[in-house]
Amino acid sequence: MTARVPPIVGRFNVEAHRFTNLGTLVFQPFEEATQQNQSVSYLVSRIPSSAELMDLVRMQFPSEYADLLSAEAIGWSEDDLGPLREKVSGRVRKFALATMVEPESDGSFWMLGRLGQAYRRDSSGAWSRISIDTPYQLTTAARLADGSVIVGGERGALFRSHDGQEIWDVLSFPLRDANITELGQFDTGDLFALAEVSDAFVLMRSASGENWSQVASFAKQKPGWLAEVYRFYTVSFPYVVQKGDRLDIWMDKQLIGYDAMTGEITRKPAIEFSRLVVQGNGILVGREYSSWSGEKNPQYSVDGGKTWKEVEIGEGTFSTANGMPFVFGDGRLLKTGASSKFKLSTGWTELDAVSVLVSSDAGKSWSTIGSVPKRCGRLSHESSTDEFLLAVCRDGRILGSRDGGRQWAHEFGEAPTTEDFPEFFPDESSTD
Repeated sequence: MTARVPPIVGRFNVEAHRFTNLGTLVFQPFEEATQQNQSVSYLVSRIPSSAELMDLVRMQFPSEYADLLSAEAIGWSEDDLGPLREKVSGRVRKFALATMVEPESDGSFWMLGRLGQAYRRDSSGAWSRISIDTPYQLTTAARLADGSVIVGGERGALFRSHDGQEIWDVLSFPLRDANITELGQFDTGDLFALAEVSDAFVLMRSASGENWSQVASFAKQKPGWLAEVYRFYTVSFPYVVQKGDRLDIWMDKQLIGYDAMTGEITRKPAIEFSRLVVQGNGILVGREYSSWSGEKNPQYSVDGGKTWKEVEIGEGTFSTANGMPFVFGDGRLLKTGASSKFKLSTGWTELDAVSVLVSSDAGKSWSTIGSVPKRCGRLSHESSTDEFLLAVCRDGRILGSRDGGRQWAHEFGEAPTTEDFPEFFPDESSTD
């Protein structure tokens, strides 16, 4: 493949069936930059070495890895653009897109993003930006009993900070190829981590954040031959709910329980969720996987997953709506509407605004109460409560509503413009 980039950044070519560390997609689209030239939609940076790239491919694309092993890596040809790439990297980090949400018990929460960037909103409503020295995506975080913070990410990246802001210590995680998807602390004081490897999710445990030991491994469900041939399957991602010294893990068609006190692991049949979140108000909301339509109607639980209530979402087969309602404590539902519309004469056209709708009858009927700007229709369930709702925009902005979704205001995050990258986006057309 060939990535289209501003010519001043460089040319990155990738040959079929050969490793190369010439370039990799590292960041989100830059909205205003793409208006000048539609092909300029992202920045490209390098994976540090061929060995790093080979590790990444082995983990994420195991079926293709064997074919690639017989080919020699292309490598990187040195040039004089290193300082320029460093400047690009610095500018990019300023606009980190943070979407992975991890709440704290006092109402604070973290929004984790790419390139070691994160936002934090404390219990008073004050926002701050945290930068950790890593090129990897941050994926999970947890506040520990001693007040320190532990943060995990791609490629086994693991960090700990006692101030939660400036100073981050690198911790050793034994599964170097793994993506750490969940971190937490049991009431016993031990830490736990759930990590994704090529063919399984592995539950790990540690007394201190070092010297991790494996507790259990949960194999990924293998797709049927038809799904594998046509590549329309997705990995069933495990969803973890912690209750003191117990973990409930929804994965595939089972609910896996782990008791940290006894070490007992239990399994029982359960709903196979394609999406499941624990909202900021404690309510679980999910959508069951369907082999026919992709997802069934949303369901929610107010008792930690013991019982579920199905609601309607009112979306068509080809809807561009988000599809996951926020459930208020009184049972009312809130959702965002379609982001685009279809006409035979013009095809799909993006709407200038996305409607915000509510329902008081379990989704049978919906009424519009407000709107958010285009590309801002993703509700952040994990960080939202009945009193304070959050929506994340595709360009990095975070919007908040304090009146139940009627009015929305900018909370944090920035949308980059061409003025932020004047020397990187010249007027000349892009080249391959």
